[in-house]
Amino acid sequence: MILILGSHHYEQGTDPVIDWLIYYKVPFLKMTLNDLFYAENGLSVNIGKRQIFYQGINLNEEVNVVWYRHFMEAYSPLLEEKDPISTRMNKETHNEISCFMEMFQEYLKDKKWFSGMDAVYLNKLTVLNAAEEAGLKIPHSTILTSRKEVLRLLEEQKLEKLIMKPFSDRSKSYYTMGEKSYVSFVQEFSAQSAESLQERFFPALFQEKIEADFEIRVFYLDGTCTSTAILIDGGYDTDDRKKITDNNRISVVRYALPKTVEDQLVCLMKTLNLMMGSIDLIRTLQGDFVFLEINPIGQYSYESEKNNFYTEKKIAECLMHYNKFTKS
Repeated sequence: MILILGSHHYEQGTDPVIDWLIYYKVPFLKMTLNDLFYAENGLSVNIGKRQIFYQGINLNEEVNVVWYRHFMEAYSPLLEEKDPISTRMNKETHNEISCFMEMFQEYLKDKKWFSGMDAVYLNKLTVLNAAEEAGLKIPHSTILTSRKEVLRLLEEQKLEKLIMKPFSDRSKSYYTMGEKSYVSFVQEFSAQSAESLQERFFPALFQEKIEADFEIRVFYLDGTCTSTAILIDGGYDTDDRKKITDNNRISVVRYALPKTVEDQLVCLMKTLNLMMGSIDLIRTLQGDFVFLEINPIGQYSYESEKNNFYTEKKIAECLMHYNKFTKS
């Protein structure tokens, strides 16, 4: 059986894969945060025997493959945080759930995970180190805390521009409050605009601004890379592609990476113990390929639909393969 740890809402990357599993008549169980902790489900754990039971199913005996996707990300506070007690209770509940899920992965560690929870929550900074060790080019990157250091970096490295972005991948890039949505963007700085920074500020990640010919989104699945070039009509006139609101300016086309780069990406993903993930690269004006980041639970449906990759079908078939050849 395939166990899917997902969101209780529709999720564009997960649900189409489930459709293929239903088509192929493959036994699977989808479990969400709400299902596990807030619904009648017969959940019980025999700690002495290290066995987990859910809806009368012994997961240790029945499950062969676990696909982790947007499970803990679906957590929302139980109580409205209107006083210190409710805030504290929400934090305690989150801690209890996190502790339970650590045990959950430990008790099912002999199963094939796509990918494990510990692998999914990457550290963006150490991933840059791993990418460089795999032979990939990375932007000059540093964490700074003052305007003076930013100006010094620009001068010493002879850089025209820097970009600033969060260094944690556990931060949300958008927030919704009532009828309003808030999105965080990459911020660009030159020596002139950096003068507007506060004298001292909270530690932030600054990277060399690389002039891109185009961006590349690579979807990695079990040793195979599928690549898409993202072309901007009129070139890049912004420091963040999310700021381009005219979709007619954006084209996504199939792209063949050099084998050397693909091999380096495969090496990196295996080093990080990731079965799948979305990887962002830049092809520079000089023809170099620069690694930016990995999102282990990133989206792939848009590129799949535009280029007829049938990524969701391939994920389902990969899950089926390991379900067949992994014994409980």
